[in-house]
Amino acid sequence: MTRYDDVMTAARTELTGLIRQKDAAGIAAIRSMMAEVENACAIPADKGVDRATIGPGSTPEGGGEAEGRVAVRVGHDGGEAGEGAGTGVAGEADEPSQHIAGAGRHGLTEAQRRVLSDAEVDQIVRDEIVARREEVATFERLGRDREAAIAGYQAALLQRVAHR
Repeated sequence: MTRYDDVMTAARTELTGLIRQKDAAGIAAIRSMMAEVENACAIPADKGVDRATIGPGSTPEGGGEAEGRVAVRVGHDGGEAGEGAGTGVAGEADEPSQHIAGAGRHGLTEAQRRVLSDAEVDQIVRDEIVARREEVATFERLGRDREAAIAGYQAALLQRVAHR
């Protein structure tokens, strides 16, 4: 299992308990951290990715340690960029989706994701924790003790998820 898997599994487990407890502050912190990790996996549309091999430490332009995954940019017409119509998955014809009507024709296909290194995942989680700790300091300076306590709780919660 990768660090990504470890962190996201711990976060989902924690999130389940927080939802049951109706802990809005905890839910917000975990969802925010999970969103940051997921957003980091996205390949920017403006990068012009055409069949770039994606792996740990690689860029959307290719290179790095390959895992054999292929990212394909889907054009506005639903076809692969620079080629005829397609679903956005290498080698597939532009056939209607059995699950979503017209998905392959309208560029609504599953996009490949960048694989984050363990260090990248850890840095994202650390950044989220640091941001919460900075909020604590700011709220304390402003005399907003309740908000400072919430931010402190969120930082501690994220720290716990990071060390599971």
